[in-house]
Amino acid sequence: MTADIDLLGLNMKEVLFYGRFDGRGHEIRNGTGETGFVSNLMQGAEICNLILKDISITGSNKDSRNTGMIAGLSYGLIENCAAYGDVSGGMAGGLVGSNYGRIVNCHTAGEVYGYYVAGGLCGENYYTMEDCYSIVRVKGSSGNCRLGGLVGGTCQEERVLHCFWDISVSGVEDNNQGKCGIGLSTEAMQRRDTYLDAGWNLAVGGDDLSVWTMKEGEYPLLAWERYQVKPVPEIAGLSEVEARAMLEANGFLTGENFTTFMPGVPSDYAVGVAPAAGTLVYCGLTPVHIVKARHFKYGGGTGRVIDPYLIDNGGGWLDLMKASQDWAKSFRLVTDLDFAGLTLTPFIFSANWMATGIF
Repeated sequence: MTADIDLLGLNMKEVLFYGRFDGRGHEIRNGTGETGFVSNLMQGAEICNLILKDISITGSNKDSRNTGMIAGLSYGLIENCAAYGDVSGGMAGGLVGSNYGRIVNCHTAGEVYGYYVAGGLCGENYYTMEDCYSIVRVKGSSGNCRLGGLVGGTCQEERVLHCFWDISVSGVEDNNQGKCGIGLSTEAMQRRDTYLDAGWNLAVGGDDLSVWTMKEGEYPLLAWERYQVKPVPEIAGLSEVEARAMLEANGFLTGENFTTFMPGVPSDYAVGVAPAAGTLVYCGLTPVHIVKARHFKYGGGTGRVIDPYLIDNGGGWLDLMKASQDWAKSFRLVTDLDFAGLTLTPFIFSANWMATGIF
């Protein structure tokens, strides 16, 4: 996906999906259907990085066996997905009706109503669920309907790892006879230590690009739910003032300027951006650096032992990575460097080029 999609007035048809669907942090909202976003997610197929919001899945009758916001029946991989809405059907789950595949780093919110089985995340689970949670109200048509805050019916409990549901929201204190997941109070569900102690990939710092992010006293969110994912725009040719204004107007967090050795290019204009233009970043979280030209190598110096080249910003280090002819020279780091969001090019050693200098 390259943008959010509003399905208001449209119905999601039954689809047997064999491919890979990457939402890239975008959302599909106001969708309605009888089985799910897809009816069957087939073996080898994958849905990832997707938000479903204000979704309504209604089985055509009580014999509709499998209904869920992502899929009625899944044999594939569902990873890094969030689903908000309501589901009803014979075998109803917040995310999936019956799961025979893998569900990793997902969460659900809303209401699930089942005729035979109702579960906050899955109606039934026969394979892997890991690092997931549910804050779904779970209801059944009669006393014979099996209910679960996480999984309503049959569940391979040894394959459910570090998963939780909110007892207060679900109205279900037990979960499939005590198997499959851990029921907690709302207070415990909104405590960071709950997830850190379970080994979740949860951000512990403001600029940590972990899978999950969380504010104390709130439920966890996938990182891109809190911070929109956007491609870094091209800013080459703009003045520094224009480039910074463009980045900030689009919600990007601007970091310190980088400089790169480009003699003859005006030093008050941007010659590039780091991370590179087109790179997807967490908008407002990952620093974006304006790269400007400078007319001398590095931050000064001549590269001799008594007068080393000075590395005074991240651009100088990036220049060094590309300048194998300087790897026998002397360098001195004169400030801390922050490379958040950047992919560094390593030294490439060969018979002709080896780092033999002093840093």
